[in-house]
Amino acid sequence: MLFVACWTAFIATPYLALAPVFFPQFAHRIVIPAVEVITMIFWFAGFIALAVFLPPTEACHWSRCSALQAAVVFGAFEWVLFLVTSVFAVLGISRTRSSSSTKPTHNDHTHVGV
Repeated sequence: MLFVACWTAFIATPYLALAPVFFPQFAHRIVIPAVEVITMIFWFAGFIALAVFLPPTEACHWSRCSALQAAVVFGAFEWVLFLVTSVFAVLGISRTRSSSSTKPTHNDHTHVGV
């Protein structure tokens, strides 16, 4: 989970937060959802891989074990957050793709005046 945390903190989050605002030429409409989905997959694999090696809750009596259990819970929470943002990013792509194929109608260009 150390790799996933570093990936999220130093690559994914800065790109997702700063590229659309300060570097729009690097914020491609396919790359943003791809980074979201890749990060979601990393978090899923990370917290599952850590959870597999932990003993059951009843057998966990030392502080490192409790800390690892907390890390699994936080990893699952991060996965859910990236799952939600990935769904929104993929839906945004599908909506922009379908809306760009339709031609504007005559009423789209009317000006409401006084």
